[in-house]
Amino acid sequence: MAPRSAEPGYLVTKVVAVDADAGQNAWLSYQLLRATEPGLFAVALHSGEVRTSRPLTERDPSRQALVVVAEDNRKPPQSSMATLHELLVDGFSGGHVRLGDAPARQEQEPDGTVTVYLVVSLASISFLFLAAVVSLVVVKLHRSRRAEERYLPAV
Repeated sequence: MAPRSAEPGYLVTKVVAVDADAGQNAWLSYQLLRATEPGLFAVALHSGEVRTSRPLTERDPSRQALVVVAEDNRKPPQSSMATLHELLVDGFSGGHVRLGDAPARQEQEPDGTVTVYLVVSLASISFLFLAAVVSLVVVKLHRSRRAEERYLPAV
């Protein structure tokens, strides 16, 4: 999140990447590949800091998507991309913290079939357990009555 009152140079976030190489091959560089509003954000080449590059206006969309690439120094270079979703807000309040309704989220719950299978399985197992307990009680009561009938004198 970034406030709409942010001045140019405001630190919005920082992208961090790690390379397992050593020496010169481990040097990483960062680059802003795509942005919802080009020219609004800039990424520092070696630190990965994402900063505002101009004042925010009311015409800037409140939801911003940035694609940042981290690339190592080997030949040929290897790279990795990260998509950042930023909210431009007038103030930091609890209402803006609800990130679950952001339309760009790709991670959705799978359809409810797994949940249905789990609920049906749990209900079946519970029913079988209850039936086993009731059967056990009935058998015990039946045996205890037989035992009483054996030892009681006939009237």
